[in-house]
Amino acid sequence: MVRNVSVKNKFEKASDYYHHPEYRYNCAQAMVCHYGGSEDEISEMKAMGSGRAPNGYCGALQGALFLLGKHSFPKDAYIKTFAQQAGSPFCRQIRKQKQISCRQCVEIADKTLSSFLNNHSNHDK
Repeated sequence: MVRNVSVKNKFEKASDYYHHPEYRYNCAQAMVCHYGGSEDEISEMKAMGSGRAPNGYCGALQGALFLLGKHSFPKDAYIKTFAQQAGSPFCRQIRKQKQISCRQCVEIADKTLSSFLNNHSNHDK
């Protein structure tokens, strides 16, 4: 897709990996797996689910930020866009609002990251 960020083709969406019986991935792991992360990277993301990501971020958001960290893309713009759609960048706040599910957070993070990467790769051309 974009310099070292590819999408695995087993499933169409990152949310398909979330709590899938074969994988049992949390939100952060689902994002990193879907975008072609290594087994070590996916394993590293295990500690980022259930509100345990740095700064209290949503794990799906943290997974996307991890992927963005492989590039020089501006993370603040991604966080802002994610928060506008999810209601907050923070896991506990999102869950407290009871407006969207964790699976929906993964869907938002996935769609936002895909759009973000496509837009930035078009600017690089």
